Amino acid sequence: MVDSTWDPITSSTLVTFVNAGGRAILQYWNLSAETSLAAAFKATVAQNITTPMPVYDWGGTPLFTGLSSPVSLVETIFTLDGQKLQPAAGGQGVAGYTSAATPNQAALVVGNSGRTLLNGFLVEDFGTLSDAVRFAQNEIDYLFALPPVITGHPQSQTVAVG
Repeated sequence: MVDSTWDPITSSTLVTFVNAGGRAILQYWNLSAETSLAAAFKATVAQNITTPMPVYDWGGTPLFTGLSSPVSLVETIFTLDGQKLQPAAGGQGVAGYTSAATPNQAALVVGNSGRTLLNGFLVEDFGTLSDAVRFAQNEIDYLFALPPVITGHPQSQTVAVG
C-alpha cells in the first residue's frame, strides 16, 4: 500500500513491482507528474482536483460495502485533493465523481486483473474516520482476498497410457 500525501516518491520500483505481477493500492497527490506510474495502474490522469468531491460507487465491486454512496469528502489541509482518472486498457473505473460511469470522471480504477487499486482521491479527506477505516479495510480485503477453498475432493481416475 502506497500513500504519499506530502512527499514526491520514486516510482520506478513500484512500477517494476506492479509490472512483475505485484499487488498494490496507490493514492498519490502528484500522480499527474508520474505518467508511467499511472500507466502501471492502468489509468491516465484527466485533471487534478483542488477541492474534494463526493465519490459515487459505480458498482461491480465490494469496495464500498458498509459505506453510503456518495462518500462525502471534506477539505482538509491539502492543496491538491486528487485526480479525475480515465481507465486505460486493462483498467476499470468502479467509482467516480459523477453518479454514473462517465469518461474522465473515474475516482477509483481497478487494474491489472484486480491486482491494483488506484485512488484518485485522498482517503484522508473522508468525512468521518470510521468511513476512511471501512474503505481502507475494504480495499485491503479486495486486493488480498483469500483464494477459493476446495470443499470437495476430486474422484480418483485411472487413465490408460497411449
